[in-house]
Amino acid sequence: MFSSTMVRPKLQTAVLKWFVDEEFSFEQETALANSAAALIPAGLFDIGLIVGRITASGKVVPLNLAAADGSQNAMGVVVRQATVPAASDAPVVLVERLAVLLSDGLIFPAGATNPQKAAIRAQLAAIGLIVRDS
Repeated sequence: MFSSTMVRPKLQTAVLKWFVDEEFSFEQETALANSAAALIPAGLFDIGLIVGRITASGKVVPLNLAAADGSQNAMGVVVRQATVPAASDAPVVLVERLAVLLSDGLIFPAGATNPQKAAIRAQLAAIGLIVRDS
């Protein structure tokens, strides 16, 4: 007997409860090439991924709590799935201001503890991204 499981793509509604409007709340940023190599599948900036910005280059990468280059600070959340190849930077759309996010839709760094998640939520709140428990 044949059996298959269909995997549905994650939708914005899994993360965004409310936002002002795309023109105001969303920004297109440049994601650093090969920055998502550790993600599964590799290179995928999935909807809900929390990102940080490398201060020197201004490019975004998945939030890295162990970094000291700026990418340890949450600055936005991916709202449109994007693949970032190993060889070149790529555009990615983030929600960066005035929005309400659903906690169950967020992708925190692997291994983040509850206190670290609370600190990330506080960083997001400081830039106008309020996280609500789903």
